[in-house]
Amino acid sequence: RVDHTKHHRRQGNEKKKKKHDADELDGPFALAGNLGKIRYQQINDRLGHLTGDRVLVEVASRMRAEVRRSSDIVARMGGDEFLVLLDNVDAGDLRASEVASALLVALQKPIVLDSGESVAVGASIGMASFPRHGRSRDTLLQAADLAMYEVKRSGKNAFAQAVAPAP
Repeated sequence: RVDHTKHHRRQGNEKKKKKHDADELDGPFALAGNLGKIRYQQINDRLGHLTGDRVLVEVASRMRAEVRRSSDIVARMGGDEFLVLLDNVDAGDLRASEVASALLVALQKPIVLDSGESVAVGASIGMASFPRHGRSRDTLLQAADLAMYEVKRSGKNAFAQAVAPAP
């Protein structure tokens, strides 16, 4: 496995925890993304875990290139799940949709492997924001996950915003 993947995951988890502590939330917009387990699992099964890790590193690099502000965070949650936190972006802010669209375009481009073979990953993105969709890390992630699974049921390679809970 690629050693720096664990380092970046740990670093991302530490930043995420700080950002998600209810006392420190200042209106970030959370984007939960999933590469699609079937494609990622196929890459691991067919080409090996080292190649799978290289694909994850490339995905993270592409995501970071689209999430440009230093106050925003890209973190790997585990497996093929990533989280993007956009700091101080309101639920109705156009920036969230722009970033989600840019992520989809970047992730739909084939990834060329060392062997010359290319693989496609794609993404399904669910979005949730503080405080509109929840006030805790777990509630926000659950809301974003529900939106993401709705995208997957509708055909993948798209994004959707979580439904605000009833007052």
